[in-house]
Amino acid sequence: LPNVGRESHTFLYHIVKNYNTLAEWTVFTQAAAPSFGFRAHNHESGHMCSGVSWEDYINAFPEGKDWYMVQTVATRYPEIAHSDRFEMMFKVPNAKGEICPSNPELGWSMWWAEPDHPLVQKQLTQTEPFLPPVEFYNEYIAGNNKWYDSFSLSFANGGRFAVSRDRILLRPLKYYKNLLRELSKSVNPIEGYYMETMWFDVFHPERLQAEFGPECEMPTFPEEGAANHADMFEEAQARFDAFMMKAFPVEETRPRNLEVSSPYLLPPVTRLRK
Repeated sequence: LPNVGRESHTFLYHIVKNYNTLAEWTVFTQAAAPSFGFRAHNHESGHMCSGVSWEDYINAFPEGKDWYMVQTVATRYPEIAHSDRFEMMFKVPNAKGEICPSNPELGWSMWWAEPDHPLVQKQLTQTEPFLPPVEFYNEYIAGNNKWYDSFSLSFANGGRFAVSRDRILLRPLKYYKNLLRELSKSVNPIEGYYMETMWFDVFHPERLQAEFGPECEMPTFPEEGAANHADMFEEAQARFDAFMMKAFPVEETRPRNLEVSSPYLLPPVTRLRK
């Protein structure tokens, strides 16, 4: 394959080429070995949420579902603000690895935004013509002749998910061909970053997040706008520390040196729980 379009081009090429002969269950994943967390500029980041294993993806039709996509980040458009799942930020002991967090104490971070996020920077630097994210979603993802001005999308950070043949076939071949064309422009197009946030809606035309809200229950977006990443992380760390003290009130039994995952914490860090 030509080295274009990030992982989304490869995923779409597979669907288009095999549309009439798709396997009953297909796992889509980046090349990095599955492991906990995500760190920017580190190609070994495994993008796995606490409590999730590789077997969870390859075991088809979990609990009767025809898809498996652990939601670990949400992005709000057009603001390009984000909310991170605690079980992706912190390696949580005894996490269950659910599609959405069920424990409100280990839910989602405050909304945050940074000017150097790829979804922001690529709009300033990409030389090929492109649509802004809201326009791209309406033109190529929704597929229902409606228009959505503002929406939040929860998604699987790193673009790892599993989908059944029947769910892929909910969209016609032409739909995927159109997307493949848009992802064939260059090695690192902005559309590749869009797609990472939009795959759930590609495979769920009956449950578009732009219309029905995010798949996971998210914090309300504040009227004053998003925090910066540093303030978000400080607040999340305090909440996580409080949770750990409550969950493990006896200090001697409290897990130590838990791994922390964040695109704005370089190099990889751990923090000793007091």
